[in-house]
Amino acid sequence: MSKQIENHQGFEIVIESEEEGIESLSIAGKSIDLTKTDTGNYITSMMPYTQYGSVLELAKHVVEKAPDFDTISGKRID
Repeated sequence: MSKQIENHQGFEIVIESEEEGIESLSIAGKSIDLTKTDTGNYITSMMPYTQYGSVLELAKHVVEKAPDFDTISGKRID
């Protein structure tokens, strides 16, 4: 299992990958649903109707646009 940790606008993004390519994503400790499409893109219910070429790209857009994250304070909104 490999783990990638990035910070974006004050939020820690953790991406975990297994040999089978299954990936999990968490942002600021919150698990984010993630699905890989047949075309190899990634989608999440937090950003409907949008596909992303990588999990990191998806995670950055979740931080920037999803209402669960306050990019000014860098805190998750529960």
